Amino acid sequence: PESYPKGDPIDFPTSLPAGVSILHAGTANNPAGKIVTNGGRVLGVTALAPTLQHAADLAYAVCDQIGCASKYYRRDIGARQLARNRPA
Repeated sequence: PESYPKGDPIDFPTSLPAGVSILHAGTANNPAGKIVTNGGRVLGVTALAPTLQHAADLAYAVCDQIGCASKYYRRDIGARQLARNRPA
């Protein structure tokens, strides 16, 4: 398994759109009380919306607003189903 950065500060949006949640997994608080990375998959961003496309757009917009030096996230989540939903 890869080694993942620990201790990188995470900056969050000041507010979230309706239906969007940020789930913490590999986070910790540093001595100053700042939320930081603690290895592995650090966060999950989920969105509920009337359509899959709208939910994906909301989730990825929030991912773009999260700041972290070691930030990486997949951009293919839901891609197969979104492709199936597109008109031929």
